[in-house]
Amino acid sequence: MVDFQRSYGCLVSRTKSGEYVAKATGFLARIGSRNVLVTALHVIQSQEFQAGQVHLLLPPAGITVDGTKYEFYSAAIDVGTPLWTSEALDIAILDVPPLPEKADAKFIDSASHEVCATKLRTSKHKHEMGLLAFGFPNWGHVTTGPNHALAALPLPAFVARLDKDAWEEGVTPPPQLVLQVEAKNEAEVPKGAQELATQFRKMLDAQTVQASAPGSKVSPFGGYSGGPVALLCPDGLFIVGVITDGGPILEGAAHRMWASPWDDVCASLRQSAPWAIESPEIPCTD
Repeated sequence: MVDFQRSYGCLVSRTKSGEYVAKATGFLARIGSRNVLVTALHVIQSQEFQAGQVHLLLPPAGITVDGTKYEFYSAAIDVGTPLWTSEALDIAILDVPPLPEKADAKFIDSASHEVCATKLRTSKHKHEMGLLAFGFPNWGHVTTGPNHALAALPLPAFVARLDKDAWEEGVTPPPQLVLQVEAKNEAEVPKGAQELATQFRKMLDAQTVQASAPGSKVSPFGGYSGGPVALLCPDGLFIVGVITDGGPILEGAAHRMWASPWDDVCASLRQSAPWAIESPEIPCTD
């Protein structure tokens, strides 16, 4: 899990005075001959990201969950000239600037993750497999004067719907990977984390009530957009989707996230980006 933590980070937009005005999630991948940053298109198209100074905040290696303080490593990101975008899939792929060496960032190997995403479609057990939705929730961003604290909170999830056939671009509407998020699971949590779990459930409930109000644009999963959805396998975590939206299902207690399947993203990318099918020139860092 530690290695995977070095593959995704928090995208933030700040004013010239340093005020944080928006945040989302992105992850690092090696696709064809390039190392890139993947996120949701609606994130970089938002007014907050277009007008602000955008940075990718990467956590240091070996994050702990015992309350230890640590600093995120920062790299400026150009969102004005993406390498590739897809309106249909709500995906943006950005060039990656030089990253701080201390961040020890890891780029996931796109090809192996694409294969896993395709296999998930046809699996008879896909609705029983454990997934994790990675991201930085908006309500987990705490500001105290000049100090900022970010919460990276992976959420357990299961496949609610995923078409068995890949998307045929220009023929059918793009399919969505629909997740049931077990964000309110009352299962026993480790000793010492019970208070945090209770606070999380209360916060999610409050966000859900706010999101349910007529005309509300609030999502209880704000900040997760652009984050990776990963399948838990015996030999590691494999990305199977990119989060594009999320919210409550008002008829019941379930919560949903929507994601673009990773194999659809890769297939669409190869059709219009020559560099996506070239042999890698950059050594794999994962």
